Amino acid sequence: MNQEPKILYVIGSAETEALGETLQRFGAVKQVGSMAEMNQALAAEMYDIVFCDASFADGTWHQALSVIQKKNWDVPVVVVKGKTSIEESTRLLGEVIAAGAFELLMLPTREMTALYILEHALMSREAEAMREVA
Repeated sequence: MNQEPKILYVIGSAETEALGETLQRFGAVKQVGSMAEMNQALAAEMYDIVFCDASFADGTWHQALSVIQKKNWDVPVVVVKGKTSIEESTRLLGEVIAAGAFELLMLPTREMTALYILEHALMSREAEAMREVA
């Protein structure tokens, strides 16, 4: 990617707020807190990736992903979950991937983990675009 990635972050709690600060070091971040704001942001401009808290003011990651898929917005979605048990994390990871999200990011996390997921999603998206052109 030659330019700074555009990141939409659907944030749900103060617990996950620090991730938004981390993401700002790697791209242009717009933070929203509701389903309506997410819809408005995605309708107004193209984002390279969406980070979505597991739950937020008026919805869940699953509802947000469903809206994104139904509207055919071609953007990878990373689900963000705060502290939880290993059993819950494992269950949620399976659910997230089966639903079509790109990845599950468990917090707290190291900055490099967030960067790796961001870069991997962007490279996967670029590779997909190149296959469509070829």
